[in-house]
Amino acid sequence: ALYLARGFVMAHYHLGLLLIALDRPGDAARALDNAIALSQALEPDAVLSEGDGASATEIAAGASAIRAALGRDSRGS
Repeated sequence: ALYLARGFVMAHYHLGLLLIALDRPGDAARALDNAIALSQALEPDAVLSEGDGASATEIAAGASAIRAALGRDSRGS
């Protein structure tokens, strides 16, 4: 999905979650950073496609919290 729609917020978000599960924190951080940046570029109350009704602000906040939990050690994979 990311190759076809690079601005697809939820694809970046879920990729980040998958990469966490695969113990690849650096790659996960990069995917979550993309989700955060893309979400913040939208209208705050924009409902995201495939986001189960979540707004851009909600996804940005959730991704930011997960990203913060990864910490600084997530720069490399």
